Amino acid sequence: MRPIFLLLAILPYIQSTRNITCTNDFTLVGSKCLKLFTAPTSRHNASRKCEEYAGNLVTIQNLEENEVLASFVADGVGSVWLGLYCFEGGTRNCLWDDASGSIDGFSSFVYNSNAYNIYKCATYKVTGSWRGRWFCGDCSYDLRPFVCQIPTTYEDDCALNYNGSCYLPSENFTSPQTIGIDSARQWCLTNCADLVSIHSANELRLIQNYYKSKDHESILVGAITNSGKSFLWTDGSAWDMGHFVGSEQSSGTCVKLALKTSGSRVKGSLYVTKCEESNYYMCKRPAGISCVEEPAAIVETFPETSHCNRSLMNSGSFSSPNYPETYSDGESCTYSLGTLGSDRIGVTLYNIIVKDQEDCIRIYDGDSVESPLTMTLTGRHLEPVYYESSTNRVFVTFNIADNNDTEVVRTGFKADFVTIV
Repeated sequence: MRPIFLLLAILPYIQSTRNITCTNDFTLVGSKCLKLFTAPTSRHNASRKCEEYAGNLVTIQNLEENEVLASFVADGVGSVWLGLYCFEGGTRNCLWDDASGSIDGFSSFVYNSNAYNIYKCATYKVTGSWRGRWFCGDCSYDLRPFVCQIPTTYEDDCALNYNGSCYLPSENFTSPQTIGIDSARQWCLTNCADLVSIHSANELRLIQNYYKSKDHESILVGAITNSGKSFLWTDGSAWDMGHFVGSEQSSGTCVKLALKTSGSRVKGSLYVTKCEESNYYMCKRPAGISCVEEPAAIVETFPETSHCNRSLMNSGSFSSPNYPETYSDGESCTYSLGTLGSDRIGVTLYNIIVKDQEDCIRIYDGDSVESPLTMTLTGRHLEPVYYESSTNRVFVTFNIADNNDTEVVRTGFKADFVTIV
């Protein structure tokens, strides 16, 4: 029997006062973590070094950050690379490496001209009369010291601590490292975590950097899809990395991150897989928290939670009674799903096997059977069925006839729902 449980349940942790810190011997400077590398190198090599820490070359957003950088680097270094690249059009067409945008809000270039575009990479003067001013340098042949930048996080004893989150690979657990999604989620939840979600290029680099020394082809991540048409993170966070989804799709509804390039599958891309497959996986939880309970011992089967006649908020799972075993006559259920404000709800139903025409799953776009009926499901559906609400409420009913034939296979269904921001 496979487990069904809340994807975004109220996690069993205590969030006490969390202390901001930097990892990897970086220094807290304002709201950033910085590290100086004094050996001169090319801009390309400097960027690659920062990527080893899931970071980028230092960026500057305002006058205060511009002045603080010179004080941090201090005397002995004439200039450093900035994480700023100028495209055709000169210094008026420059973008920061951390995807924070252009320099329209603040710039300290000595030259501001559309014609000044011979060199594309920006440098920062640390000493002398030009202290704090920016110049353009040759990306390939200039050799300069540099400063790497990573985000702050919270103090925690986890080994992989980044940007306010702890990342827990399956190697950290005493369970088999390759298990199906239900068991993987259970291990995450008992450690106050969920399967990992990915929200930036640097977060993706962090995960890839960890697995460089491993021989894994891929890992399971916390995403589900309706046959590749749209994707949702199981922790309820916004889906903002869609361009990493590869073109290769399958009939599954779970998602893996490719760690190696193989055929049409590109390293660093997400691809669809069957949920029943065994996978390496990674969990993600807030940093600086303490779990109220010790991780539960994992056994071969878990208690089933149908949530029949229950109300669920934000994200979660529900199923027919006794799933994946046969449900009984007269066990009709309702499931009231809700989320906050103007957010909507996405529901994915799997493994639907109910008696055709007699037993029905109905989905209403609202909070009761008085709301618009948007979907009726009966019989067998081997492919997942996906539905998105127009409001922040969904009402699901499972009606079971009293005269069912006990010889008919009818295991019911299971379902996940998440908040769509």
